[in-house]
Amino acid sequence: MNVTEVAQVKGLQSLMGNDKDYIATRAAYKLNLHGPALSVQTACSSSLVAVHLACESLRAGESDMAVAGGVALSFPSRQATATSPE
Repeated sequence: MNVTEVAQVKGLQSLMGNDKDYIATRAAYKLNLHGPALSVQTACSSSLVAVHLACESLRAGESDMAVAGGVALSFPSRQATATSPE
């Protein structure tokens, strides 16, 4: 690979590594998990839907065990910065 190709690959890895859906597949890979690995975005019910999908995967026999969770991040917070004295 030449210098340009290396720069392009690093840019692609940065782009993929910062994608909002990347963490599910990366965690599954690092933990050597097999089966479905996905991100769920359903506003306030994302954690509940993630648990529901994990249960459905178990019932369907796609998985023997499931990991499901949720997180809520708000950054940058426009409301906080709008009222900030700075």
